[in-house]
Amino acid sequence: MPPSERKPHAMRHDVDRIRDILKSARSIIERLRQFTLKTLPDDCIKASFYDVIVIGEAIRELVARKEPAGQKITSDAPIVEANPEIPWLDWIGMRDMVTHQYFRAAPEVIWRDYEIGEFERLIACCEAWLKDSQPA
Repeated sequence: MPPSERKPHAMRHDVDRIRDILKSARSIIERLRQFTLKTLPDDCIKASFYDVIVIGEAIRELVARKEPAGQKITSDAPIVEANPEIPWLDWIGMRDMVTHQYFRAAPEVIWRDYEIGEFERLIACCEAWLKDSQPA
């Protein structure tokens, strides 16, 4: 597509990113609950890796946010500051591994976080934040 036909990049807000995290985390849970680690089909693994990329990229933007003009903001997004118990940087690390070290990406990594409830914990955090941050 020629550059003149591309739509301008839409500015994403923290709430949009939190909703992206929720959608992807819920998709992973829904997908994995149908299988065991040994019966997990390849397309399910690939789709889950994609969702991990979405989660990690959204979190990366919440942790290292930028002004529209490109100046870096040194503080984390309020959801990150208010929830230090969530391993925000680990999610970014998982995204980086799946994206840049794809040859090391193994379904066991996602399965482990699924089994110990990391996706549910992330969902609960995001849902609570969205509920509490909505104007009355």
